[in-house]
Amino acid sequence: MIKVKVPLHVSGLWIPYFSENPLETGSRGAGLNLELFLETRSYAEEKYSSIILNGERVLNNHASHISKRTGKTIVLTAYTPVPLGAGFGVSAAASIAYAVVSCSSNHYRNCIDYAHEAEVIYKTGLGDVVAEFHGGFVIRIKPGSPSKASVIKIDNLGFKPLILACYSRTQEFTPNMLNRVGLDNYIYANELLEKLISELNLESFFKYANLFTRKLFNYSPIDEVLTKYRGSVIGYYLKKSALIIWVEKNYDSGLKNDLLKKGFICIESSICSKGVEVVHTSQSST
Repeated sequence: MIKVKVPLHVSGLWIPYFSENPLETGSRGAGLNLELFLETRSYAEEKYSSIILNGERVLNNHASHISKRTGKTIVLTAYTPVPLGAGFGVSAAASIAYAVVSCSSNHYRNCIDYAHEAEVIYKTGLGDVVAEFHGGFVIRIKPGSPSKASVIKIDNLGFKPLILACYSRTQEFTPNMLNRVGLDNYIYANELLEKLISELNLESFFKYANLFTRKLFNYSPIDEVLTKYRGSVIGYYLKKSALIIWVEKNYDSGLKNDLLKKGFICIESSICSKGVEVVHTSQSST
């Protein structure tokens, strides 16, 4: 049996790039892979392709596309601690897991490219697959799939940041978000990305992610809460329904309660330095 563990990723900067080739389509940008994971539970070869995530059948088109590319049709069961559509790259993680398990060889990177294809074709993501493939604090320099993209992975932070990974129950689908972001926003994001590349530190990432995403999402209820906790909060940014907060180790526990009153559920986490993990076990797959 193959078990797959994929870190969930939240972008803070992104600039889309579109090509006729899905493998060369993607985004430049930067984001964090968190110690929150999609983990496979079981799988079985069937006549139809399916992903069952947290008990619900999802991403049918993704599964079907990947199965056609790998030549194996399976039903995959997986779990994540956060919902699909919240901004944590869950669709990418599920597609990666499906691609790895249905891969007919041990050359997983090639099969993970098929996950990127599915994300692009069905408009659920542009940069999450390559980011989750690598893990860590990743800056995407050249867009595309894992076999095409170029990244800078920053591993030498020298410390382990404490991150509150929060989400609300509201959803915004990726095509809707991309459609309302104007060219001027992406020009600004590119300027910030170039600054981040010259500085290469986590403080700068949180600063620039906050500046960029303020132009896209409503920060008012978040600022209202976090202003009270200036001594606990180092940086924060929003992505769709995801709120990522870098906090001091001894942060005020009242912060989580106040965010819950605003509809945000928070999980303590950190940056995951590893990318996709694949483990072969002797257990049966069903």
